[in-house]
Amino acid sequence: MGRPSLLLPLCASVSLLGGLTFGYELAVISGALLPLQLDFGLSCSQQELLVGSLLLGALLASLVGGCLIDRYGRKQAILGSNLVLLAGSLSLGLAGSLAWLLLGRSVAGFAISLSSMACCIHVSELAGPRQRGVLVALYEAGITRRPRYAFVDLFRARDNMRVRTVVGLGLVLFQQLTGQPNVLAYASTIFQSVGFQGGSSAVLASVGLGAVKVAATLMAMGLVDRAGRRALLLAGCALMALSVSGLGLVSFAVPLHSGPACLAVPNATRLSGLPGVFVSAFSIGFGPVTWLVLSEIYPVEIRGRAFAFCNSFNWAANLFISLSFLDLIGAIGLSWTFLLYGLTAVFGLGFIYLFVPETKGQSLADIDQQFQKKWFPLSFGHRQSSAGVQYSRIEVSAAS
Repeated sequence: MGRPSLLLPLCASVSLLGGLTFGYELAVISGALLPLQLDFGLSCSQQELLVGSLLLGALLASLVGGCLIDRYGRKQAILGSNLVLLAGSLSLGLAGSLAWLLLGRSVAGFAISLSSMACCIHVSELAGPRQRGVLVALYEAGITRRPRYAFVDLFRARDNMRVRTVVGLGLVLFQQLTGQPNVLAYASTIFQSVGFQGGSSAVLASVGLGAVKVAATLMAMGLVDRAGRRALLLAGCALMALSVSGLGLVSFAVPLHSGPACLAVPNATRLSGLPGVFVSAFSIGFGPVTWLVLSEIYPVEIRGRAFAFCNSFNWAANLFISLSFLDLIGAIGLSWTFLLYGLTAVFGLGFIYLFVPETKGQSLADIDQQFQKKWFPLSFGHRQSSAGVQYSRIEVSAAS
């Protein structure tokens, strides 16, 4: 086996480590939140701030990450993000106050956001259509450089860039507004409140939820290039709507458990299985497929900026959902909060059905033809194909 044939699995393996780091940083707060609440005497607002600080750093990275990736290259961006993550981890490990915890979480969020963008963008640059789905799930990294381009190209009518941007934004917003960040981030707190005795039991239950997520993601990797992107998105979103709505409906019929003051939720062991269904549904649909579709619908010349633009909205929505969770429960109750998430998932299901094209095994030209078809809801008539478009280039120095 020659060097070119070994390059692809090697990059996929290295990328998998980056994906594990990304998932760990997102989920570790779930098990750590209860001990941190006791050790630092955190109020409900401080808990929300601690959860959201990672997302704030990630949002900042998504705003500047496109420039960094296009200027310095994918490989340099990934290496730099690892150094930043190391600094954030040291800050967290040595933290003696809430301020240092917030700083460490913010720095770590910046690192994982930059790394995730750099890894996912290159999947179509290293792999063919048949391999693309699995390798995006593994967060494959590429190393070639690209020139910088203007964000304004994302809103031009030519080449259906407006349509592509609407599809990308819709996917990342519905991915977050269905409430999925809170199921993992507050898993230990929720499980403790639904009847798990002691913090350690609740943490173990949340670890089980993480195992379910991993298993579902592995299943999605095997299905995404067989069943197709639309099928997994539709099935996952429908199951998310049913499971989170089920949580809301069941919680109406059971007595409240006296949990933390900011999170009074139903005491019913039957509720404990529904979060697992919800997480599984997310992990076979929105979780991996959103980023796969984003890496496929944009021309390679503008992909870095487009990915960063959509990712900034993704992190902003994630931050909003995470910071408002406990306050929303205090205002309308857990039942109505879950039902609101369920209604959002129903709208997301309609969006996917109407607007998201199937990209499985298709070239950029084939995907462009789908956007140009008259029956496509967001089509505004024929637009010039990607082969004929010259995007606005911002010249950079030779040193870049």
